[in-house]
Amino acid sequence: GWYTKSLEIKERLGDEHGAANTYHQLGRVAEERRDFDAAEGWYKKSLEIEERLGNEHGAATTYHQLGSVAEERRDLDAAEEWYKKALEISERLGDERGAALTHGQLANLALVVKCLESAEYHYMCSLKISERLGDEPTNSISYHQLGVVSQERRDLDAAEAWYKKSLEINERLGDQHGAAITYAQLGLLAKAREDLPASVSYFARAAGSFAKTNDQHTSLRSILDAAKSILLARESEREGMITIVTEAGIPREVLDKMIESLRSAQPESGDQPDDG
Repeated sequence: GWYTKSLEIKERLGDEHGAANTYHQLGRVAEERRDFDAAEGWYKKSLEIEERLGNEHGAATTYHQLGSVAEERRDLDAAEEWYKKALEISERLGDERGAALTHGQLANLALVVKCLESAEYHYMCSLKISERLGDEPTNSISYHQLGVVSQERRDLDAAEAWYKKSLEINERLGDQHGAAITYAQLGLLAKAREDLPASVSYFARAAGSFAKTNDQHTSLRSILDAAKSILLARESEREGMITIVTEAGIPREVLDKMIESLRSAQPESGDQPDDG
């Protein structure tokens, strides 16, 4: 392709800096194609030049991408090592955006292995930078993820506060998919508190927002979550909850099909006793 043609010229002219950039871009292409062996090979070619030329900023970017490749391969220890190399350089060079991004990735790794203290530390580091820079989309992601950390700790009040901070930004910026993800988490939070009407309302809003962004698969999953909450409620409360879902724009027949499917799968566990 074009990158390969460009690389051939740069190598012939001895343009090492240009070659390193092209190796890096070829790594990005391979990573997008999920050809992680090729991506790693290209990144390491780029890194060898960047380190030799003393291009620390370029090296930090490539360390970060090698971390991304390792993370995709589920080699979390290697990913952490690469990200920490990137972070050390970004912090030393005063590259705040690069540092915030890498703190976020280290936090995600820690959350996967349930190291909640480390996850919170890195999310807070990322958040402090993005708040100072006025980077609201990144703020929203950090708020949401801090909500996940709090929810994992069963600190439901803190989780709700973080999620609502994230939601306020997403709604103001018109990020419907980001808002939908947070609505779904608020639905799970309400369900954990046994506030079934609130959980149904949040799941319905999540389903509607996912549908508006053409994420039909996740929209159906949120409708299924709403149906599960409805079946946990008393019989006398269910019709009101169904109304909440249909008023959010979810077709009644879709919801009914979900409820019937759940009843068929677990005929004895779906119904609560009637009132009285």
